Amino acid sequence: MIATVLLIGFALAIAAVVIFWGTGIIRGQIDKTAGFAQGKLDCESQVEIDVEDARCKPGGGAVIVDVENLKSIALPNLRGRVVGDNSQATSSIAGVALNGNEKKTIEFVYDTTKISMPKAIEVIPVWYSGDEQATCDSRKVAIEIDASTC
Repeated sequence: MIATVLLIGFALAIAAVVIFWGTGIIRGQIDKTAGFAQGKLDCESQVEIDVEDARCKPGGGAVIVDVENLKSIALPNLRGRVVGDNSQATSSIAGVALNGNEKKTIEFVYDTTKISMPKAIEVIPVWYSGDEQATCDSRKVAIEIDASTC
């Protein structure tokens, strides 16, 4: 009888440890996911860009675009995805911040071993919500590159 009571008590103690441990893991995952989800929501409501012109840099290896931030909030960075005539694509980070309602000429480099003739570029805003980085894929702008400049 004493052994049965001790066995039940031991089982309950193990169950309590597992429950507290599992709760901590679940809370950690919720916190990580919440930051990412908030970043995506912020992308939808606070980010919008326009790309007016895309041309090749003389000498090749880069595409120059005129990008305008249509919202009042600053964008810490932009990603460019250059698509070539062979349907291959390379992407690069501009490393340039775009302030609210600002227009800049930005250069995106591409891998010349993968793309011989660039055809189009997608400019994708990068947004930070707290410490989480979110690439705003839903707000990307695609434009064909002026072939006469390549």
